[in-house]
Amino acid sequence: MTSPSPSASTPRPEQAPGARQPRPAPHELLGLTSPAYGGDYNPEQWDEATFAEDLELMAEAGVNLVSLGIFSWARLEPREGVYELDWLVEIVDRLHEAGIAVDLATATASPPAWMATDHPESLPMNADGVRLGLGSRQQYCPSSAVYRERSAALAAALAERLGDHPGVVMWHIGNEYGCHTAECFCPACARAFRAWLGERYGDVERLNAAWGTDFWSQRYTSLEQVAPPAAMPTFPNPAQMLDWRRFSDHQLRSLMEAEARILRERSTRPVTTNFMGDFPATDYWRWAETLDIISDDSYPDPADPAAAHEVAWAGDLMRGLAGRAPLDPHGAGAQRRPVAQTQLSQAPRPAPPVVPGPSGPRRRRRPAVPVAPVPPGRRDLPLRHGPPRRARQPHLGGDRGHRAGAHTPRAGPGGAGASRGGPRPGLGEPVGPEHRHRPGRGR
Repeated sequence: MTSPSPSASTPRPEQAPGARQPRPAPHELLGLTSPAYGGDYNPEQWDEATFAEDLELMAEAGVNLVSLGIFSWARLEPREGVYELDWLVEIVDRLHEAGIAVDLATATASPPAWMATDHPESLPMNADGVRLGLGSRQQYCPSSAVYRERSAALAAALAERLGDHPGVVMWHIGNEYGCHTAECFCPACARAFRAWLGERYGDVERLNAAWGTDFWSQRYTSLEQVAPPAAMPTFPNPAQMLDWRRFSDHQLRSLMEAEARILRERSTRPVTTNFMGDFPATDYWRWAETLDIISDDSYPDPADPAAAHEVAWAGDLMRGLAGRAPLDPHGAGAQRRPVAQTQLSQAPRPAPPVVPGPSGPRRRRRPAVPVAPVPPGRRDLPLRHGPPRRARQPHLGGDRGHRAGAHTPRAGPGGAGASRGGPRPGLGEPVGPEHRHRPGRGR
């Protein structure tokens, strides 16, 4: 259950560049006297009778922490600048009385309908110049001045009302940043991209040198000529793509950092946001510097033979982001932390076989984690034992640089869709022999 007064968020000590100090354990920051157990909870979607029953069932199950309000912006601010928070305060009160602590969201992950209708320029634009519409979630442009203003104002209103509530033990900023809108190609993002490039390179000549723009006559004479790498006839400049990905990560991260500053000005509770494993569109090492607690979403597919490896990989990555050593059940001298894990096997490992080598016999190394075989012909190969990129992030898929037309996957040498060049993989997509690019003459 929770202690009467959750621990305050304290600044981390100064450290040398590149060094990472372990964060305090989450239960220490949250003031919990037992392991945190719970999940996302959306009582605004249910009636009063269901909420009352939920409280009884959660208490019976031992739930002591829930995330609240992640997708509640439309109820919290039904009209621009008009806040209705009493219903949320009542829910926090009742959860606290039942012994259930709250990880309170800033609710900025999905803007309400009035933002799309009153400020259509706040909607994101895809690479083909199409504004994405309302009716899903995460329908915002990261560079939108309106979205930035209203999301900051909502975070401030929540922190002023509930920042010191004894039932609130942590802040949850946004939700799965970049999951659906990792990049936006609207005019506001184009202007912000040019400003970002100006700060990065200083002048256009340094940008030309870094991007190698003499290739294919891409040389610029002014930064105002630079545009986001939207739809184009063929492969984009890879250096431009890399800077575009860096810029897009910067825009998303700046949203989270702005809300974190607002919360810390008005509340002492620790802050977090939910990561998504090794999500390729974001530099989580930079994101982690702003957070008090490292959080990760895990959706393993029981039918995927690589699911267990994905969970293990993501867990080690999150421990690294938190400044802790990865868990190595067989390594000597590994930094041990009280982390929940599944014991795979207690049987002794057989000695690896001895094989001949150029300098005499040597032992063949075995992989630390066995890798499940991949069925022949499967293109969504796991990358570093992670999830299939084409399934999780279609916007970062293999035809990312070929928006002008679709491509048919190669069926093998001389097969359907085969060509000398073939479709090129995008950043973060696995490259296998069946679709590795072979550059042709003059390319």
